[in-house]
Amino acid sequence: LRAVQPWQLIFDSGNWNLYAYDYRTKERRLFTLSEMRNVELNDANKKHEFTLPDDYDFRLLTNGAFGCYQESESLSYRIHLEGYAARFARNRIWGKNQKIEKDSENPGGKGDGIILSFDSTQFEPILRWVWGWAEEAYPIEPERLVSRWNERRRSMKP
Repeated sequence: LRAVQPWQLIFDSGNWNLYAYDYRTKERRLFTLSEMRNVELNDANKKHEFTLPDDYDFRLLTNGAFGCYQESESLSYRIHLEGYAARFARNRIWGKNQKIEKDSENPGGKGDGIILSFDSTQFEPILRWVWGWAEEAYPIEPERLVSRWNERRRSMKP
């Protein structure tokens, strides 16, 4: 059983999510509506009005372009991209402190490689995004991303 203060409904990647204050953990949390069961308004909610915190702006919480998913820890990312992935990445803002530089250290590449660098709190969606570019992308930093990407690569069946 969980009690929350519902703050905002967010539609992202085909799913409805609820951003709310969780009384049990005393944290702001993101819940996927399709995974919720037996939702009901309790007596406290019927009698209690609440206002959003003064500092509430969900757009400022997700410092990246990867949807509504977020973690509390911001990481610095460096990702090699080439081909269409590189051309696509040049035209968007992916996270805070974004930099794009030519990748001069990629000897086997197509010659159009870049290093995309940015800070974000969106680890899982970034992992899926890098993986989704197949041979046109690989992570350089952080080590957590490199490790997970390599684990996934090794688990692929030939």
